[in-house]
Amino acid sequence: MLACAAAVAILSIPALSPQTGPMPMFVTYGKQPRALKLDPARIAVVDATGQRPSDFPGYDIVPVERQAMLAPGAYSSPVFVDERGRPLFPTPAVIVRLAGALDVARGGGVRAEADAALQGDASVQLLSMVRELDPGATLDRTWSSFPSMALIRLSVSEGVRVLEIANQLASRADIAFAEPDMAFSGQGDLIPNDPLFNVCWGLRNTGQDGGQPNFDMDAELAWDTTTGDPSIITVVIDVGVALDHPDLNAAEGFDATNDNGGGFPVNTCDRHGTPVAGCVAARINNNLGLVGIAPGTRAASARTFVSSLACNGGWSSFASWTVDTLDWAQSIGARVTNNSNYYGFSSAAIEAAYQATRDNGMVHFASAGNDASSSITYPARLGPVNAVAALNRFGQRASFSNWGNDLDYSAPGQTIASLDNPGSPGYVTGDYVYVNGTSFASPYAAGVAALVLSWNPLLNADQVETILASSATDLGNPGFDVDFGHGLLNAAAAIRAICPADYNLDSQPDFFDYLDFVADLATENARADVNRDSQVDFFDYLDFATIFDAGC
Repeated sequence: MLACAAAVAILSIPALSPQTGPMPMFVTYGKQPRALKLDPARIAVVDATGQRPSDFPGYDIVPVERQAMLAPGAYSSPVFVDERGRPLFPTPAVIVRLAGALDVARGGGVRAEADAALQGDASVQLLSMVRELDPGATLDRTWSSFPSMALIRLSVSEGVRVLEIANQLASRADIAFAEPDMAFSGQGDLIPNDPLFNVCWGLRNTGQDGGQPNFDMDAELAWDTTTGDPSIITVVIDVGVALDHPDLNAAEGFDATNDNGGGFPVNTCDRHGTPVAGCVAARINNNLGLVGIAPGTRAASARTFVSSLACNGGWSSFASWTVDTLDWAQSIGARVTNNSNYYGFSSAAIEAAYQATRDNGMVHFASAGNDASSSITYPARLGPVNAVAALNRFGQRASFSNWGNDLDYSAPGQTIASLDNPGSPGYVTGDYVYVNGTSFASPYAAGVAALVLSWNPLLNADQVETILASSATDLGNPGFDVDFGHGLLNAAAAIRAICPADYNLDSQPDFFDYLDFVADLATENARADVNRDSQVDFFDYLDFATIFDAGC
């Protein structure tokens, strides 16, 4: 049974048309009215052909402007959105039950025959009640396990009228409940089989160790849409990554130093990069270890720093090595970088390299710093780089995390389980480790961007960052604030915020998107491979037609 957000609204319902404010509609859950949140841009209509692919078999969700094009008497309904932003709408049927009915286990013989007779009497009574409001109503079906309940099909052509009829029936004392046979959507919550997933509170917070339940990035909800595309690469700018870790979805490596390590750790203190990479791309559903936020994407390693042999977390580098790294990242087609490090100086060359690669579509992230200070560290404070603060499992900014005007986002960063260099060169002797710091909030944020780009690789950096900001869970003062930036990044909400119908990426899904797609299809432009099967063909047209018809 479907329940919607609670509030009370009146029954006065305007005609279907674009709305400037909320439409006063509600359903009655039992005897309690619950408000419906209108999607003013779309309506639901019956698919007359019965052959079009659709998320709702037999129905299409189309722009509200199509209302004027419908045949006389064709069914149409307002579209509403549920608490997760997914569509729902009433179909021309109601589910009604008489008051006082009991569910009983069924037996055979005379008892079953008597029950069938009672059910028949109830359905006649229910149909008679509905016909007082809609004389053309017909009985669709009853259920043997649920006495005195029936699905009754209406003859009306407007979803608004379906709501009115259901609500009027529900107000009767002799009716237990009456509600539209609502078309709605949902999704499974993918829980991976990785044995340490249960300790990854930043991905799914169930209250582990006294944490705040649901204070997390909703990873499992995002994974029902995408776990990430291997073509999306995040470059980890660090002291090297154990690219051969059996639980890491790794891409190639690069060593900007003189050690020729191929992106791997070289000295015994090169420990930091592997857990950073694990936050992004630890593998999923391999019955091993844990999982990163974007486990289907790949992490590439750029060893840009040489760890201090004191193993105190320090390192040495040259400005040119960061420039080399960003140049290499561009050359391999990376879409995201993460730099969980603090530089003790600033460089115009480094800033220019960050800016140029961002202009070419790369999205950059860096840790805000662990000084408990209101000053964001470098390079996180650079304009083309997104600074990320660390949160704890209790819904608070971690005590060590920096904050300030240059902060962009927040992500989990305290008591984070991730990968470790296998064996003795790591932080511990095993392959997994608990870590703390904005160093690990930042790659979680980078991984969310990688998921967004997996779902729509045509997005540029501005668009990705806008999606992240608009879908983040607001914390602290409403809107942006210096304590949390735009808030806690939410992977599932970020995926939902993407509009696949906006093909030309002008933030206006309209007929020009259709024209641009057809033009690319005609020239077999790779951009038109919307189903990502490496073939630009008629199946892409069919898939885009469905996407375009659904809108946003």
